[in-house]
Amino acid sequence: MLNSNMAEKARGQLKVPGNSDVVNELVQYMYTDSPTSNLVMVAEDLLPIAHMYELEGLVRHCQDSLVSSVITTKCQNVAKKLILLYRHGSKLIQNMDLLIQHAQMHLYELSREDYWPDLKAEKVIPNFTSFFKKKI
Repeated sequence: MLNSNMAEKARGQLKVPGNSDVVNELVQYMYTDSPTSNLVMVAEDLLPIAHMYELEGLVRHCQDSLVSSVITTKCQNVAKKLILLYRHGSKLIQNMDLLIQHAQMHLYELSREDYWPDLKAEKVIPNFTSFFKKKI
């Protein structure tokens, strides 16, 4: 990052958006190449930053954490998490089939979330458009 032709190189510093937990997780990963147990709590906020700085390993860790939380929760903020995953490299997600299956099983709950219109508009999941066309 500081060795490439990015703005950070010209300034000689990084300006990382986010709270201290997100920044701490990012710095921890940059020094050790492994996330901490706190990743689960910050993955939503950290994924866009990891993607922006092209930290592929951290992107995958954040994706895995989000996929796991989607599959194991009762659709709390699932639409928002699906959009995040879509915007930040969903093609890399290994458990996409489980994610799609989970979303299909909980379509009614998904349709009641604030992010449902965004989820529909972006056609987040391939081969899922037929489910969006259903009347809930």
